Amino acid sequence: MTQQGFWYGTDLLYLCENPKSMNSITESYPQSEDQELMFFRSLKTEMRLLPMRKIVGIVRVVLTTVAKSLPTTQVNEVIQKLPSTLQMVFTHSLKSNDQYQPVIHLDELVENVCSTETKKGVLVTNEVDALKYVLIVIKNLKIVFDKIGVTIFPYSIISEYQQAVQEGAV
Repeated sequence: MTQQGFWYGTDLLYLCENPKSMNSITESYPQSEDQELMFFRSLKTEMRLLPMRKIVGIVRVVLTTVAKSLPTTQVNEVIQKLPSTLQMVFTHSLKSNDQYQPVIHLDELVENVCSTETKKGVLVTNEVDALKYVLIVIKNLKIVFDKIGVTIFPYSIISEYQQAVQEGAV
């Protein structure tokens, strides 16, 4: 990742918290970066009660947990195609020493989010909120990954996600 990608990532997270400056950044970065900005803006809108730090933490846990079940060739493909800030979150999650096991079901993903502790406490305190936030993250990540032509979620998670949406969990 380039130095410009790093600064773009910090600018992006700032803009998600301060949307008045959004036009200035969309003029300076390519369209894939606009897509990334819209990803984080959508998450911030849908998860409005959470600070951006916790939103990024939930995205990191979802990406880390799912990435552990992917073959190395697919992980490399994902890294090459992701926009810079998501690439930074994705690659950081692979280097971390988190003890997450590969998941194949939505409930395992929710458990990982609930059990994650940060320096300032837990990300989410109950499973109902964790499920809601995980579904929102999956929905938005699925949009990003569909646009770049990569599938990272196992079929079981996607089918459980679709069932949860049909039942009105989100």
